[in-house]
Amino acid sequence: MNASAIEASQKFKQYIALNEFEYSSLTNLNRWANEEITKPWEKLPIDESLNQPDTTPYWKRLTKTLLRQIAVGV
Repeated sequence: MNASAIEASQKFKQYIALNEFEYSSLTNLNRWANEEITKPWEKLPIDESLNQPDTTPYWKRLTKTLLRQIAVGV
């Protein structure tokens, strides 16, 4: 092994010892077995109001969109 490979190997061992690779470390596989960490979106509450149909009149939605575009300058 050349000097840079040895130095890189030593640095890698130091990082593992300091546990700086908390999320991607091979030494921390139990963390990835935890579903709370691998799938955090499943812990979020579901907003049921998003499943309701939009009953806003078309002209109101169009006006809101046009005013927003004018304000932004599109």
